Amino acid sequence: MGSNSLGNIVRMTVWRFRVLNSMLVVAAAISFVDIGYAPKNSDPGPLVTAVLGVLLLRRALYARPPVMVVISGYFLTALVVAGNHGALEGNKLVWVALMLLGFACFVLFEKKRIERIKSWVKGDQVH
Repeated sequence: MGSNSLGNIVRMTVWRFRVLNSMLVVAAAISFVDIGYAPKNSDPGPLVTAVLGVLLLRRALYARPPVMVVISGYFLTALVVAGNHGALEGNKLVWVALMLLGFACFVLFEKKRIERIKSWVKGDQVH
């Protein structure tokens, strides 16, 4: 068979699903598991945890994430899990500042990706 056989396509697909993607899937799984264990009246709560899990899973499945996205994803997961279980109750201002920093790092790379898609649709070439 030629180089485009089904076996080669499957191997390439599995190879492209790399370690960084797997790490984001693990962070998303931790977020989803924490929804069941976190108290319902905790801050940030199950809703924010679910949104974070969906964002992490989406990023892991659709693109090759930059290292900064993986780091900020784990950073946000750790903060959300710690916040849900009351570990950050004494420092509300610090907790909010760290959450904003983590989301800013995560969104920065999403913004670059959206700009690349927009320029590709317009026909410009971005390197």
